[in-house]
Amino acid sequence: MTTRKKILFASLYLLLFLVLTFSFLLLKFPYRPFIRKEITRFARQYNFLAEYSELEYEFPNHLAFNDFVLKDPAIPAPYNNEVLKLKKLELSAVPFPLKNEVVVTFQASGYSGRLSGQERFNWRDNSHDLEAGFRDLELHDYPLWDRVTLFTSLEGRLEGRLNLRGKSLKDLRGRLELNLKEAVIKGVKAPSLFNELKFTKSSALLSLKGRRLKIDRVSLTGDMFKVEADGVMSLADNPGATPLNMSIKVYPVLFGASINLPLLPRQQREFFKLQLKGTLRRPLITSP
Repeated sequence: MTTRKKILFASLYLLLFLVLTFSFLLLKFPYRPFIRKEITRFARQYNFLAEYSELEYEFPNHLAFNDFVLKDPAIPAPYNNEVLKLKKLELSAVPFPLKNEVVVTFQASGYSGRLSGQERFNWRDNSHDLEAGFRDLELHDYPLWDRVTLFTSLEGRLEGRLNLRGKSLKDLRGRLELNLKEAVIKGVKAPSLFNELKFTKSSALLSLKGRRLKIDRVSLTGDMFKVEADGVMSLADNPGATPLNMSIKVYPVLFGASINLPLLPRQQREFFKLQLKGTLRRPLITSP
């Protein structure tokens, strides 16, 4: 046998070995235990617990989780500690070794709406860059309201965009834009003349720097009045203990237009000024 044929046969055997090895790994590699372990490790890094009922893997880089739930163990019983609950979460990851990063594209269904976006993770400095959008989320399905005593429930369809970047919860920076359609606040427990408040237009702009959440703008427009608010919140491990510090202006509205109240001093004819203090669990509304 000539040297050329020997090289050819050796190459063929090497190729066959590589194909068999790859096929064995593809068929026998324990993807599900490995992925479950990585998901658990990633969630614990941010002090969360991740649960799901079923995992689907599609070669080479597609994952799908059914009944995906993210929980916060810092929320005490008997309150619901669910932070996020999705019917289905789908992920596709593409690595970029030269940039030391992986780009994860995701889409999900939950709360009767849709979420989608992408995250860039740099494994060298452990940094994250998240961009996400959501639409038609039904707020009455969200379990937060049993942990907030300002009101008993908030209904409406939510849409918005979220941008976050950072290496941990302590140094996260980001921006959140929200628009709420057909908003109804029920069971208002703070001092109020109304047990139920309806708003035709609602929007908010918030910015995050570490645990400092700045409410740049909140605007709520209803049939009887318009509410504008801004302030700062220092996020606590227990959401109900988060201190409130917000300034609120209430404009009387008649047939969609602001009106003056002649019985009030001139500087207060167009709005009432209020302060929202206390915590999410025990809010206190006062006049400045």
